[in-house]
Amino acid sequence: MRPVWILLPGQEDLSVDYGTSLDLGGATNNSDSKTYEVRIKEVYVTDYCGLPVFEGGLEMRVLRSKTTDVINGDTWKVEGGFSSAFGFRLKRKYVRYAKKGWSKGWYTVNTAWDTNWSTDKTQQVFAVYEDDPSGKVKISGTAKFITKGTVKVDKVTFEKGSEVGISCEAEYKTKNGFFGAVEWDRDWFTKTQEVGEGEGTRGGLQIRRMGDMKFTTSVREL
Repeated sequence: MRPVWILLPGQEDLSVDYGTSLDLGGATNNSDSKTYEVRIKEVYVTDYCGLPVFEGGLEMRVLRSKTTDVINGDTWKVEGGFSSAFGFRLKRKYVRYAKKGWSKGWYTVNTAWDTNWSTDKTQQVFAVYEDDPSGKVKISGTAKFITKGTVKVDKVTFEKGSEVGISCEAEYKTKNGFFGAVEWDRDWFTKTQEVGEGEGTRGGLQIRRMGDMKFTTSVREL
């Protein structure tokens, strides 16, 4: 079993050279060596998120954690965080249809969430919120990656092939529109695609759920 290192901001020193006392090597447990493009195809939202009566629609934001094996030696932090994968405006009528359970509540997005999900990104964070300047929400999660080379920070050496976790956290503008954040394991995601468990399938694609939003995902090998 491969140890996972979770790095947090402000951690400045470790008394043990873990790089020599533990075996950090070993290949990734990913079941394949393929690289994928993951797209969000359609969404189905059943909550207005506190929209004012005369506001036109929801300003949706979909986030993805970003990972790198470059470690900042001054802050003891892997340079992680979130990428604003994409945003889209969801008209009020689609929410109204979805609240009634109608199939025409599905809205086509068909936008890439990750154009390069390679084997070194073993876990990513998927998060969704509705942009609203009147409030704030802190979104957090842990992403993981396999180091492509040996990385040394102070007394610790991360050998090539080590799995390192990044604690991602950021604050965004939203009041009532935080749908959620989830950590997606790469193997789990690819294996559950088009299986039909849980929410079932739509158009041959897996339906997934994030709070008051359902959505379908497609995976294409590059």
